[in-house]
Amino acid sequence: MNWDKFQTYEAGYKSAFETFCTQLFERYLKREFSDSLTNYQIINGAGGDGGIEGYGQLKNGEVIAIQAKWFLRPLKSGEFNKIRESITTVNIRSHWG
Repeated sequence: MNWDKFQTYEAGYKSAFETFCTQLFERYLKREFSDSLTNYQIINGAGGDGGIEGYGQLKNGEVIAIQAKWFLRPLKSGEFNKIRESITTVNIRSHWG
């Protein structure tokens, strides 16, 4: 895929990429866990999303989450550190009651 031609529909690359990823993630969850998926939620990052874009909860209580990061160019150590930090700070339990 040529990401230079990625259509953002005026949302900006980061936002459009996160939306794209959550749509793919929802399709994946519904395909792979259709019988056990009890909840799917997209997180609106405007209020501080804790580093995730969306999650699905299964009947057994397991939670599967997605985090999307937009980097158009090859990753450097700073970007890898952002990814590591996001993984270690996410608190998925704060997103559901």
